Amino acid sequence: MKSKILLYIFVFLFSVFFLTGCTSNENKNISNDLTQEGLELYEERYYKKAMDKFIEALEKYPSNFEAYVGLADVLLDKGFLEEAEELASEASIRVSKTESAEIYSMVGSKYYDIEEYEKAKEMFESAINSDSGYEGGRIGLAQTNIQEGDINEARRALGSRGESDDFLLLYSFLTLDDWDEGFKKIRKIQDSELKNQMTRIYEIDDEDALYKNTSLAGEYINAGYPFLAIELLNKQDEEIEQYPEGQYFLGKAYLDYGNYNSAIEKLNAALMLDIDEKNVYINLARAYLFNNDMDRALNAYETDISPTDLKSLEEYVDVLLANDMRNKAQTTLMSLLAEEDSFALNIMLVRVYYEYKELEKMSEILEKLDTKTNLTQSETKELKRYKILYSLEDIENIGELDSLIERYSVFDRYNPELYLFRGMLLKNKNEVLKAQEALERAIELDLKGDVAEQAEELLASMN
Repeated sequence: MKSKILLYIFVFLFSVFFLTGCTSNENKNISNDLTQEGLELYEERYYKKAMDKFIEALEKYPSNFEAYVGLADVLLDKGFLEEAEELASEASIRVSKTESAEIYSMVGSKYYDIEEYEKAKEMFESAINSDSGYEGGRIGLAQTNIQEGDINEARRALGSRGESDDFLLLYSFLTLDDWDEGFKKIRKIQDSELKNQMTRIYEIDDEDALYKNTSLAGEYINAGYPFLAIELLNKQDEEIEQYPEGQYFLGKAYLDYGNYNSAIEKLNAALMLDIDEKNVYINLARAYLFNNDMDRALNAYETDISPTDLKSLEEYVDVLLANDMRNKAQTTLMSLLAEEDSFALNIMLVRVYYEYKELEKMSEILEKLDTKTNLTQSETKELKRYKILYSLEDIENIGELDSLIERYSVFDRYNPELYLFRGMLLKNKNEVLKAQEALERAIELDLKGDVAEQAEELLASMN
């Protein structure tokens, strides 16, 4: 909270001193050098230091577009979206119209990613107002209109003139079943892999309309536009009733769009038609789960559970632990381990034991895994992580824990959890200043918030 208040003050202050910026060539060169330093710090994820450099760059030259972009990246990465809006507004009177449109679109894209579509729309409209020809703003606004269920507005926002692959693909998507018009745009795409992928669909015989539209719907869903898939497939609602793949994709589209009752209806219809699709049950489980029907959700997860489908299994275990079903998670994993004694299943069971602080059982599995010699790099990293977590629960050998953390650091020096671990160890060694430094670095690196919350609690306990 303190850092956010300081950031508000910071944004306010630099918006004032921009009013008196000097534009000599010497200052422009200094500004460019400072911007480059800021970009290098940003790459190393020293966000506060990078921000300082971008601010200094803008003091020297208030129209430095690259410094604005760098500062916007910092603000957006750290979740300061309102401040990024203020920055975009300030930049709009300092840089070119196209540059202003790009900065507004950066902010709009962030709002779009977190599904705040009204704010996204506002930013993309500001981008278009700055430069009506800027493709990024028109594409962003069209995408937002699609998510809000307004295809006509999306078409108006996108327009008919554009050359980028992103524009051409979205334009083709918005043609729905006007295949000739859609294919015209696909033929102009430069990315050969994307072009070939879409060409294969558009070249499906027009007589096989169900297959062709279902294939297109799959592309819409994969691209993040389930509403387009719903609109397209519902144009053939009668024919699709006996077409299992069509029912599945329609169900998946309803799931992604948040219409869980319709998703359940269509996915069950696909199952009744004996669809051969491995993801039906997990999508049905999600639909039941989001519809607050836990019993049916668990039943759907369990119908197709297997020791080799690790992604679905991990999601199932997540649901069990989130709903305090430890015993069910434990018995399921132990049963699967009897079929296949894999690292992945063992580490899932370690997680269950850790969540409920069954440290003795956790230790037994960690010792077993520690004897394996053919682990992948990601498996080794995960094993070391749980060994550290285990050791932090009962620190007896600080030297060994110190060594574990150092060995863990080779996998990802930008991992906020690494610095959290260091902070916890240093706190136990009574090295308060070093502990605070490590915890502050953990907070800076954490863009999701889970690690930062733990680090902030530890910092508060040390004050």
